[in-house]
Amino acid sequence: MRSYGAQSAVAPLKRCLLRRPDWNTKLEEDWHGKWGFSRKPDLQEAQKEHEQFANILRDLGVEVCYLEGDSEAAFDAIFAHDRALLTDEGAVILRSGKPSRQAESSLMVEGLRGLDIPIIYRMQSPMTADGGDFLWVRRNLVLAGYSYRTNAARQAEFVKFMGDMGVEVKSAPVPHWTGTGDVMHLTSFISLVDHDLAVAHRKIMAVETAEFLQEQGVEFVDVPDEEFDMGLGANVLAVAPRKCVMLKDYPGVRKDLEAAGAEVTVFSGEELSHCMKGGATCLTLALLREY
Repeated sequence: MRSYGAQSAVAPLKRCLLRRPDWNTKLEEDWHGKWGFSRKPDLQEAQKEHEQFANILRDLGVEVCYLEGDSEAAFDAIFAHDRALLTDEGAVILRSGKPSRQAESSLMVEGLRGLDIPIIYRMQSPMTADGGDFLWVRRNLVLAGYSYRTNAARQAEFVKFMGDMGVEVKSAPVPHWTGTGDVMHLTSFISLVDHDLAVAHRKIMAVETAEFLQEQGVEFVDVPDEEFDMGLGANVLAVAPRKCVMLKDYPGVRKDLEAAGAEVTVFSGEELSHCMKGGATCLTLALLREY
């Protein structure tokens, strides 16, 4: 049986990797400028929220593994999604465009090797990428956001490497938003919840991306205007087609997803998400999806 391979955003999620909030060093006073948090996070509350999130995944039939080990970038490392792509051949280790997160790559290499997952590619300078800028549209097609964190789709070496595995990499522009100090990933404004259904902030999506997805047969659930400024309404994790996990603070998104036939489970993320700025997808690295 396969133990890794997740070239899909929506196929049934069988195995994932999480990183517990557990920093051993004092959080610098520059929690906004360096880390981009909205305030200094409460570690104890973050741990409670994270355990609740992990239990939700277990209840939905997902095996939860943990990324252990110390890291210079312990604070952002809880967003395990950003450090790797799990292809059918093994793991592609990503190198963040945010300097304070680049130490996480070595942490991820060690963690995946401990799970007997082969490392088939590791990005090197000047290439950069965060997992939040990748969206699997089909098993052989991935959108790669072009953002302040990710330039991979514009690097011939990476595109060729993925192409040799039969995967097309298509560039998708990401908006400036509030600049280089804040987090704006492709999955900040779009998440697939089925092969033909996505949650999106289409108001900030490039026309070319919207038209491309529509050409692929994707329909949209739009984040309501009143929930737009909260920032994480489109960050939804599919654990199976039309079966998803999202933050509890977006009742309009949840209502529209359920009207579209989706089963929605919610979690609380005041510290993990609203403070540290990452949703359900950001917290989760899919190791194995069944397809």
